Parts: sequence; structure tokens; C-alpha cells
Amino acid sequence: MLREAAYLGVPAYSIFRGNIGAVDRYLESIDRLALLESPADFSRIELGRHRSIAPLRNTGAAEDVIRMIIARAPALRRCGRNGASEATRQHRPSRG
Repeated sequence: MLREAAYLGVPAYSIFRGNIGAVDRYLESIDRLALLESPADFSRIELGRHRSIAPLRNTGAAEDVIRMIIARAPALRRCGRNGASEATRQHRPSRG
């Protein structure tokens, strides 16, 4: 729901410690998402009413996100829908 909030203009903060994806980096670059990486970053959280921010679809940025997803689609197809490589799927016993 973090990305959806950022998309809709709701202040969004992430404490995720794994590899940060391209969409999250993009949202951070346009000040829609704050990545909190240390305890000191918690001072960046703003509580209270915020100014209204238009959803991304009104700014044309949604198309940029869609293009980023489509650009990654060939790599995802190579791995298959569940993320397994073609070689891995060939060596699995069939169910049935």
C-alpha cells in the first residue's frame, strides 16, 4: 500500500531494509516517498495535515512508471511468472 499512497499523494515512508526497487527509487526522486534508513531519519516524518498533492496520473508520471515496468517485462518473462528460471522449471518433478 506504500506505493499506492505515494501515487495518490499521501505522504509515504518506508523502513524496508532490502534492495530498493526502481519504482520506489523513482517515487523517492520525485519526493513522493521517504526512505528511512537510520533512526535519525525518523525526524523526517511529518505528522499532521499535509498540503494536497495531485495523484501522479495528473502529472504524467504514471506513464513513466508504466514504461519502467514494461521495460522490465522481458527479464520477468525469462524467469517465468513465479520467478523460477527456465532451467529450474525443467528439473522439477511434475505434479499429478
